[in-house]
Amino acid sequence: MSVIEKVKPIVVDGVEFYVSNDGKESGMSISGLANFLSLDRKAISYMVDKLLSDDGNGELPKCLKPFTGMGFMVGIVGNNNAKIIPARLCEGLLYYYAYESTNVSDEVRKKATDIHRQAAQVGLHETFKKVSGYIEENNETKLLEQFKQLYSELKSLNEFASEYKAIKNTTTTFMPGCAELLDDIVTNDDNLLLPTETGALSIEGWLHSKGITLTATKFRQLAHMTSATFKSMVKQDPGRTHFKLANGKTKYNVSVYEPQHFAIIQMCLGKILHDD
Repeated sequence: MSVIEKVKPIVVDGVEFYVSNDGKESGMSISGLANFLSLDRKAISYMVDKLLSDDGNGELPKCLKPFTGMGFMVGIVGNNNAKIIPARLCEGLLYYYAYESTNVSDEVRKKATDIHRQAAQVGLHETFKKVSGYIEENNETKLLEQFKQLYSELKSLNEFASEYKAIKNTTTTFMPGCAELLDDIVTNDDNLLLPTETGALSIEGWLHSKGITLTATKFRQLAHMTSATFKSMVKQDPGRTHFKLANGKTKYNVSVYEPQHFAIIQMCLGKILHDD
């Protein structure tokens, strides 16, 4: 058994408009359309009956031929079970009374013409919704869902931040070096870059980019400490590559580090310089 959707009318200037609960359909009752055009109710009822009963061979006006067999909305009724003429058919009837009917007064023709012209740009369905002040429930629902999602993400972020602070406070209390590493990552944008094919640098290249020169002894200490720290924290060996030197010779299997790992070099350098 099909479910009948009952829709309350929205009355504007004494004229009843109907918009389905999902906003996808709209229309007017026979009385509503008649009042809208200042026509007798029987005139609208007669035209709708003619459309419903026409078998294609009837004498329907040419502009109404595309609406043959169309009558009232299916599954939607209005106040007191009033049958509702869909907006599309209302448009056809408006056009008929505005431009083709020879049995209406100049007042009706002018009113139909004015309404048809006003609705021409967006269509009568959108006009009905606008005139009736209908609010898109779907948009409200989407907005509410977006708000719920945002709130959920914010709550999750706050929980994560609290957990991170607790872990950081405990960890850095017993391992101060971690605090130094984290602070360097936060304060230096270079350390937050994503890995790239061309972003990796050797220890020598990283020092050169910073304008830092070390003695051979300090350089070896930095290289060993960085490699060991990297293995401990990243759980893998640093990448390796070959370098062509200016004198034509080649350095083989040189350790290189991606931008997101430069903070490890910075921390190890600080340790070596601090020990001086």
